[in-house]
Amino acid sequence: MTKMMEDAEQLLDGGRLMPALELMKAARELTKIPSRKLLVTYNIGVLYWDKLGDGISAREELLAAANMDRLERDAPPLRVLQASALENMMLCATSYQEFDTFTARLRALAPEMPVVSGLPPVIHEMRDTGRPWSDAMIHLAMSNYNRNDTSLDRGHYGVAKSTYQILLHTRKQQRLSREDWRGAVREYCILAMRMTTDCMALRGGDHDGNSPEEFLRILLDALPYVDDYLAASEGDETARKFRDQMQTIIDDSRNRWTALTLQLNMSGIQAAEAAREPRYRCRQCHKPLIDPAQPCPECGSPGPMTLFPLTLLGLVVAVGAITWRSLAASSIWMRSLFTAGAVVLALFVAGPLIFQVMLKFAAEKDD
Repeated sequence: MTKMMEDAEQLLDGGRLMPALELMKAARELTKIPSRKLLVTYNIGVLYWDKLGDGISAREELLAAANMDRLERDAPPLRVLQASALENMMLCATSYQEFDTFTARLRALAPEMPVVSGLPPVIHEMRDTGRPWSDAMIHLAMSNYNRNDTSLDRGHYGVAKSTYQILLHTRKQQRLSREDWRGAVREYCILAMRMTTDCMALRGGDHDGNSPEEFLRILLDALPYVDDYLAASEGDETARKFRDQMQTIIDDSRNRWTALTLQLNMSGIQAAEAAREPRYRCRQCHKPLIDPAQPCPECGSPGPMTLFPLTLLGLVVAVGAITWRSLAASSIWMRSLFTAGAVVLALFVAGPLIFQVMLKFAAEKDD
């Protein structure tokens, strides 16, 4: 399992998100040890939360990690993992009550964590002034990035996108206003495109030799939420433009991959044909010859291997004659037996060797 997790980390470092996710899930299936299952589950949750911007899937995995039992709770690494899972659950809560529940659990497990003392006062002030939980979610999302001032940009685009996704997924529960719905959709689209282009650059851009489906989920997950908004706000040209831009990125990435795949397949076919067909040319017209033992199809000149049958026949006759004459003092049966053996030896041992020598000579001479 350790090797699988290391391989998954290497895939993530190269922007290969979906193969890394699949490898982590496979590793989790292989282990029955609760502490290891906690480690993998937490990392899967973080991948969804930070790399894909999929807050819904992240909540499911992080909640599973936070609720995992039968652990050695006094073991510091396990305590840190569950505390981190609870911290993330605070950040992806869907109500003030849920936020307070996870805050209380984290305070009981790891009261020394800064988020326990730093974040609740800010959230409670918003609650006490009558602001809806959706305002708190927007505040949490925007605290992770800044599009207006790069010096203040923390660059946590995946976390912000995850938060917006949860907000849009629960918008009816949150009673999200039309203006906040519009703003959340726009920010969600911008973050999705920014994460996608960053991932494409990490993968090598035009030199990327792997399928774009490994990262396009960042955009594909966003489309239903944008379409939901556009169905109720057909006149929002900005949202429509963002939707078209995302679709263009998806289509261009897939079309590039299709063209690259065809090019690679054609290169493979050409390489196989080149490996299968020796590179010989006619000595008269210098046209390519597929079979050096056949006459040139262009000018009719003999191929470089045309003389091999005559050479082999001459070898057999010479070996047979020499063997027959050298055993002149022996009986007819002895002479016949040894002559036949020498002819067979010439055909099946010397013949192939001579063929290879002539073939090499012909190729070198033609090259």
